[in-house]
Amino acid sequence: ATLATVSRCGMVWFSEDVLSLEMLFANYIRRLKAVPIDDTERFYGIHCISSNKTSTVEETPEMEVQRQVAEAVAGQFTPDGVVVKALEWALKKEGHIMELTRMRSLGSLFSMLN
Repeated sequence: ATLATVSRCGMVWFSEDVLSLEMLFANYIRRLKAVPIDDTERFYGIHCISSNKTSTVEETPEMEVQRQVAEAVAGQFTPDGVVVKALEWALKKEGHIMELTRMRSLGSLFSMLN
């Protein structure tokens, strides 16, 4: 879509170049800790979870599991963690059926983790 189309739809578009891996990882981990996965609209919505707001999410066993999973996997989303290493390896490989991008790869990873 062109920028004009994007603006008419009321969306904010960011070039993949301005979003660092650290920003993407932090947003995913914050969402995992704060938004129930089964609330698909909110979890996959365009709104970012602010790091300085307290959560009003109902305490449920499912949310406790999500928080525990977020804590368990957070260390793998560091600059020297397995996620970055795997992403770098995948981007160097030839023969992908579709164009492989960071965003497409991370989107698939986040979906599988959910």
